[in-house]
Amino acid sequence: PPETTPPTTAPPAPETTVPETVPPVVVGTLLEELTKAQTYTTLVEIVESVRAQLEAVLDPYPYPYTVLAPLDSAFSEDLKAELLADPVKAEEFVLSLLIDDELVLAQLVRPTTETLRGFVQVIDDESGTTIGGARVVDVDRPATNGFIQGVDAIPTVTPTP
Repeated sequence: PPETTPPTTAPPAPETTVPETVPPVVVGTLLEELTKAQTYTTLVEIVESVRAQLEAVLDPYPYPYTVLAPLDSAFSEDLKAELLADPVKAEEFVLSLLIDDELVLAQLVRPTTETLRGFVQVIDDESGTTIGGARVVDVDRPATNGFIQGVDAIPTVTPTP
């Protein structure tokens, strides 16, 4: 009788699992991220009050910056009212919080850092990092045009001579 060989069957294909897709993190501009955080509403209100002037000064807008962003709790009612009532002071205030580059906190840790309106002293020790005397409490919040360094007080900026 003819020899028969049993039919060969291919081994079962390994089970493939489709990796679970993680939705991409959508990051907006600095202003959008400040708004989204809901802890910088006073700063956003001040920026919005002088937005046209800022866009003219910061042309091309949006340019990459690092924002030293005071939390709402850093503003007294008097300071908030003063800045909202005086567009020139508000513009200067906002410009004093901007560093002309997108920097993470590790890149800011040097004796002084220059903002668009002066210098801030940076201290990094065992208790954390302070910039212009304000403690960094919200580190390296990304935006499409830079980073936000959230601080618990209004940073002291020494004007550029």
